[in-house]
Amino acid sequence: MVGLIPGPTLFLSSLKNNKSFTKGHILETIPESLELLTAKQAAELVCGVSRSKFYRMDSEGLTPSPIRFGTSCRWRRRELVEWVALGCPNRENWITIKGTQNV
Repeated sequence: MVGLIPGPTLFLSSLKNNKSFTKGHILETIPESLELLTAKQAAELVCGVSRSKFYRMDSEGLTPSPIRFGTSCRWRRRELVEWVALGCPNRENWITIKGTQNV
């Protein structure tokens, strides 16, 4: 199991201190078969926070928008990796960034 990091700020600072970090490092930790991630998978594997913290971040508009299937939500693996690599901007800024970069 992946060790949890206290929050996205600490997670991001640890990435910035690691000069060899690339988006590929996160992608390597997530099986290719998982294109859509549950909140638990997204929280632990990509963001380093608990599932409940990830849901709070989502409800506050701090994560990319999920794909909704009825009552289920899934997040795109590649989108989350890009989002983390760009510093975890809030949803409004992320939508703007996606529009200019075609993420």
